[in-house]
Amino acid sequence: MGSDALVTLLTWDRLVPWKVLSLPGRITDDFVPVGYGSRSTVFRGRAKQKGSTLWVVTRPRPEGLHPPSLVARLTIEGLYTKQDCPARYRSKAVEELLEQWGWVAVSNPEESEFFELNDASSALQTLQIKSFSVMRSFPGGTERVQEAFGSCMRQARDRVVFLSHTHQESAEFALALSRELREEGFSPWLDSLTLPSYKIDRVASPSPRRLSKLIRIGIQRSSLAVVIGTESFGNTVWTSREREWIRARRRQSEQFRCVEIERGARKLRSCDGRFAEEPPRALARRISAWWQESGASR
Repeated sequence: MGSDALVTLLTWDRLVPWKVLSLPGRITDDFVPVGYGSRSTVFRGRAKQKGSTLWVVTRPRPEGLHPPSLVARLTIEGLYTKQDCPARYRSKAVEELLEQWGWVAVSNPEESEFFELNDASSALQTLQIKSFSVMRSFPGGTERVQEAFGSCMRQARDRVVFLSHTHQESAEFALALSRELREEGFSPWLDSLTLPSYKIDRVASPSPRRLSKLIRIGIQRSSLAVVIGTESFGNTVWTSREREWIRARRRQSEQFRCVEIERGARKLRSCDGRFAEEPPRALARRISAWWQESGASR
């Protein structure tokens, strides 16, 4: 019999603070959860078996517009409190989790990972999970649960699309396009969607370290960047940085693609494709068709 599998819900407002605790020292695509904390007695009783897998799901808001998403998979090394956690696990992030939660399931970093936004609806249906009043346990069910989450894991690994835009000119358009791209099977990375409740004054504080890292990791984990080219794109602090990070990603990876949507003057000297502005639904379909025809999906 295989190891136990646990499926639990993480509230949308806790997602980014949890990711921030796990931020790596350098920017790579190796971004993994150091652990998962809870005060729940159910969690304490079920997460104590070493080698069990913990699958974390969230419901992006507003829930009516977004499907549930698989957030992370953790292979548990041990379940500890602040009093009994071994010194070898007391990284800064684990220490902070122990300060906040009564019990922390410390993860094996080689067998754990975060996932970008995806559609976990079919997986939850397969597992017959309709609500999350308590953590759901599948004794000996690691392989079963992994198979159920297979499609959304592939979406979150292989079809991540980073959307770069100026908030003042394209916020609503970018959000609508991200939803339509998700309908086409992509995993959209958009700051206003991917960084829920992350409080940041972009004007007064243009270079917070943590926000910069989360955005750069988003680009690093993406297969495609969609730049929404408007008049002021590249003239703001954030779009200037994102443009440079996208260029660096292109130099680093031959598989990475970049396209521009022209909502004004052209802003990219070179890219793999250009699209005239259309309604988001039509544009998402056009980008998806281009992705398939260009061979980028292979």
